[in-house]
Amino acid sequence: DHHLPGKHLAHKEQMRSTINGWRDVDLVIAVGDICDEYGTPEEYRAARAFFARLNHPFVVVPGNHDYLYETPNWPGGGGYKPATKAVQEAKLALFRKTFHLPTNYFSRQIGGYLVLFLSTDHESFNAGIGEAQMDWLSDELAGNPRTPTIIVFHGPLHGTQFPFKRYINRPHSVAQPMEALHALITENPQIFL
Repeated sequence: DHHLPGKHLAHKEQMRSTINGWRDVDLVIAVGDICDEYGTPEEYRAARAFFARLNHPFVVVPGNHDYLYETPNWPGGGGYKPATKAVQEAKLALFRKTFHLPTNYFSRQIGGYLVLFLSTDHESFNAGIGEAQMDWLSDELAGNPRTPTIIVFHGPLHGTQFPFKRYINRPHSVAQPMEALHALITENPQIFL
């Protein structure tokens, strides 16, 4: 969760410098909330500038702050109200354009692994996977039953995160739909991360 430009930019730049110093990096993955709050053009410009100084290949996936919320048109902001579907789609289009992605979710074969990059796109949950994407995910797994698989997503699985804030492990802050994801993971032992 970079939340760019956001707070503590010097720490984020130091992290990038540290990663740039590693020689054995095949791919850097940023797991959503690339934008600080609302997915504004200014936040996307800051994100593009930040990642342009990364010396390794990278992939980003959308988080809720990258598209979900209405951009306040009054001074000082004012919380997080879901944007209209049209505004959300426009912000996701800007996400794709900024990071040169053809779709919001996709797969890549990397070495002997299948890596599935998922997008937050559920209508009811901040960290949810919508029905069409769940169908796609099921198909990808069914088509690769023997390929070791890594799934990249913005939201953690329920119960896997240390409760450092009051909303941790609550329905809106974990990968949803919880029961369907649990069943999918249980039925597909090739998923190991």
